[in-house]
Order: sequence, then C-alpha cells, then structure tokens
Amino acid sequence: MASPDPPIASESWIEVGRLGRVHGLQGWLHIQSWCEPTEALFEHRPWRIQPTGAGAFVCDWQQFRSDGGRMQVLLKGLSSIEAASPLVGATVHVLRASLPPAGPGEHYRDDLLGFEVRNLQSQHLGLLDHFVDTPANPVMVVVAQPAEAADGAQPGPGRIADRQGGSDRNRKPDKAARPLERWVPLTPQHLHRVDLAARTVWVDWPEDF
Repeated sequence: MASPDPPIASESWIEVGRLGRVHGLQGWLHIQSWCEPTEALFEHRPWRIQPTGAGAFVCDWQQFRSDGGRMQVLLKGLSSIEAASPLVGATVHVLRASLPPAGPGEHYRDDLLGFEVRNLQSQHLGLLDHFVDTPANPVMVVVAQPAEAADGAQPGPGRIADRQGGSDRNRKPDKAARPLERWVPLTPQHLHRVDLAARTVWVDWPEDF
C-alpha cells in the first residue's frame, strides 16, 4: 500500500523514470525508464512517486511486464483505473544510495539540474531546468530569464539588468516578458562536456537559436 514519505530528505531521492497512460482495468501503467538497461529500474525499492500538482508518496511495485518493447508496471495498492489515473505523468524516484556511482563521462540527470549552460563561444544560454524525453532523443530544457536572454549573461545578484542601461530599482515588471526556453538535444553532437566543479554544461548550440 502507498504510505507517506519516510523521514528521508528529498535530495536523497533521484528521478529515474516517468509513469504513462493507464493500460487495462487493473490499473497497469506504462512507464518510461531513464536507467540503462531500462529494466534496471525494477532493481530498486521503494519508489517515491511525484504526481503532477500533488504531494509525493512512497510505494512499491507489484509486477512489471514488457508489451511490444514498452514496459508496464502495477503498483501495490492501486488495482483499478480510478486509482491509477491520477498518476499519469508522475515522476518515479529511487533512493540515491541504492544507485551505483556514475561511470566515467556519465552523470545522473538530477545532478545536473540548476547547472549553468554555455555554448562553445562561452555565451550564457541559461540554467538547466529539466529534461524532456522525445522519441528521437532526450532534450535539455535550458531556461533564461528575460534579462539574461537580452544580455547573454547572468544579471548581478539581487537585481535584474535594465535593458535601457539605467537603474531598474523603480522599474515596473514587464508583464509581456517571459523566460526564454531553449531545447538542446542531449546527444554527443551537442553535449560537449560537463564541468562538475564549475556547475557548468558546455554545449554546441547557437545563442540565437
């Protein structure tokens, strides 16, 4: 049965997959795995499930199966469409301590969140906000605030750069301004290197794209 989170800090969990649509009357859910091989996801218990817009909870999986190359899972205590439907799109996390160390040149996705992203021309593209898995390949979603997108550099601490060059102390927020998202493919062609010490990801990606 699902239970409240144990007294473990949230940073002790790491995202390893995402639940998809419900399959069948018994509450089976499709699941995407970030593990390699993908079935390695089922070597870990318990799971921490983080539904969209709702509180996280800890549970265990009961069964899993592969259907035409796509994996499905049945969670303990969730044996109906009604019980499983709210979990569509939820992320799956396991305890960080249960995972092996990343190999040379490898990194866990969660470890890179919040890293600065720069291109090979040393232009600041934004911060790595999250990942999206597309049919072709994973994508890094890099988010730059409006001032960053305009200036190509991070604003100073505690302030937003004024595009007109003056002080922004009494400047009203621009309601039309929106953070700029860049979707950078997570492929060997585009990912150049990761500098853990500097918390920076270097990519081969134009600043104006």
